[in-house]
Amino acid sequence: MCIRDSSEDRVQEMRRSMRPPGGVMLRSSKARVFFARAHRAMQSQDWAQAKLNLQMALQNEPDNDALKAKLEEVLDRMKSG
Repeated sequence: MCIRDSSEDRVQEMRRSMRPPGGVMLRSSKARVFFARAHRAMQSQDWAQAKLNLQMALQNEPDNDALKAKLEEVLDRMKSG
């Protein structure tokens, strides 16, 4: 029988609740700020602001593939009008 420690459960719950909007996991607090701005811009279809803020987030986390994918998504939206 495996009984999970309640503190472990709390840690798991905290990690789930810390996921930013858009589902992108970020290590840098600066990247989080820029991604939050980008996410709001994407929701309002302000693709230029979304692009700018994703580029700024990527400066703080250049190895983050999820951020790169979001930027590609925004660039595709900009191309399609």
